[in-house]
Amino acid sequence: GRENGKHISLCRLPAELFSLPWVRRDRSPVLLADYSDEEYACMRKFRLFFITVVALAFSLQMGPGNLRAQENRNKIVSLLKQGVEKGFNLDEKGAISEIAKASEIDKENPLPYAMLALTHLFFYETSFDETEKQKREESLMRAAEEAQARGEKRVERNPRDEDAYLGLAIARLSKNRY
Repeated sequence: GRENGKHISLCRLPAELFSLPWVRRDRSPVLLADYSDEEYACMRKFRLFFITVVALAFSLQMGPGNLRAQENRNKIVSLLKQGVEKGFNLDEKGAISEIAKASEIDKENPLPYAMLALTHLFFYETSFDETEKQKREESLMRAAEEAQARGEKRVERNPRDEDAYLGLAIARLSKNRY
């Protein structure tokens, strides 16, 4: 809920989880209600990219056995990492460009499309202009639907395809967070 412009939560967050400027210097527990709207929005952005990085790290642990497919997968993961890094630096065009390059390597892989949807979601949440939000919303939905369609096709062909399931999960997460 919200009260007087502050977000209210019953949970308490230990301040040492965040090394961000609005954390109290004495490292005392902080209520979510103590954060302003701007700080709360920044926390949401941090949480979104944290989920992205964890998903990429998780995807590195899995992979197909075929050597050529593994090489392509490594290229895709490398480009996705570069895209996430550019997203962290708030370089929207650079992030989308790197992720688009990853989708060109294997057009059937849903993971780059899912990461593209997540990137559009991130920049949707960081924008203030309503026309920009509308454009990003359309791009987000288009990328999430692409990822979902490609993921479902890959699961039908190979029910043990980890990238397909990860892509489906990220696409659904992006659509649900929107």
